[in-house]
Amino acid sequence: MLHSVIKFFSKFLIFVLIIDPGDLIFRLKTPLFIMIFISWFLLKTFQPIAINKDTLFACLIFLIIPVFGICSAIVQNTFADPTFALGFTKSFLIITLLIVVVDLEIPLANYLNRLCILIPLIIIPIYISFSTNPNLALQIDSYLDAKDVAKFSNRNYYGYEVLMLYYRTSPLLLFPLAYYSDKLFDRKKFTDLVLVFLFLFTLILSGTRANMLSAVVIVVYFLFVFLLKKKNKLPLFMGCIIVVLALLYFFKTLSFAETDESSTIKSGHLDSYVLLFRQHPQYLIWGSGLGSTFYTSGTKAVASQTELTYLDLIRWFGIPLTIVIFVILLYPVLQMYFSRTRHLNNRYIIIAYWGYLFIVGTNPLLVSSTGMLVIVIMYSLLGKKRITEAQGNSPGYVA
Repeated sequence: MLHSVIKFFSKFLIFVLIIDPGDLIFRLKTPLFIMIFISWFLLKTFQPIAINKDTLFACLIFLIIPVFGICSAIVQNTFADPTFALGFTKSFLIITLLIVVVDLEIPLANYLNRLCILIPLIIIPIYISFSTNPNLALQIDSYLDAKDVAKFSNRNYYGYEVLMLYYRTSPLLLFPLAYYSDKLFDRKKFTDLVLVFLFLFTLILSGTRANMLSAVVIVVYFLFVFLLKKKNKLPLFMGCIIVVLALLYFFKTLSFAETDESSTIKSGHLDSYVLLFRQHPQYLIWGSGLGSTFYTSGTKAVASQTELTYLDLIRWFGIPLTIVIFVILLYPVLQMYFSRTRHLNNRYIIIAYWGYLFIVGTNPLLVSSTGMLVIVIMYSLLGKKRITEAQGNSPGYVA
């Protein structure tokens, strides 16, 4: 009974994290998190706990990181934004769900792939209404902006002004896109084709070049995998040449030299970071601490966080700890890649995760509860639980 309750709360939490990443609509993120653990503690009162070293390692590191960052900022007297530091820490607490997920073998990846269909079902009707009804559009735009859920913008692509709608959690669509692309070329069902189209269209509609590029690469990758099984390799060869040329041209448009507002802001952030590290080279070693701020010409304001996530990590924690964070981020995908069984079972999620890490490099989604959810999912796929009980009924711990 409690097992089913925990699964329900887990589904509901993923729903909230997808639809309301800022927790300003439902305000259920914390209550659901607490209910999951209360239910789990009740369930495990007389049962052993199954946990593995990967789970313990990931949880320990991700809980130590914000503590170290805050202490560093306090010692250096740079603790200027405690509100941000607290929010950062709360987001990282999501990693503790990994203990429950691994213990009960909760299929979070399946929940994510299914629930992500809600994003296209929300975005596409809003986009159509925005395009056809200006009065309603202003009200929708105001609400979305107030709830920190989505944002409309005009992007210039090759001389054309195009209206785009970016949903904050849209990078998560890479996972169902990869999943259904894999299924499409395997079982060739019409429903898979529809879902691939919906996810691909929504990612393109988001207006970010990173989203677009990652989405296209995923679809092309599974197309190549499908063509490799064919006897005639000529279409594959010609397709490779065309796609490589197209991607090279597209990569060129990702340059900070582009004149749109987003690229100008990122360029300003980058220039400000170069100046900061020149003035304070010690930050490259131990960082300025979590909750520290700096002036960025990108937004012409003092900021605790920018869109350049990986440079933010270096500023907060320094290069050595940032390398540790990268190791933690890459560990599950490398484990899957080098394990044939895990690779075959999770082929779709490997390329989706690489695309996700590419996107969050220019998006603050990584250091959020949604970003932690992705990490929980990746580590939960490293293998089913194996219980090694000690004497009596004490919890089992596996290596």
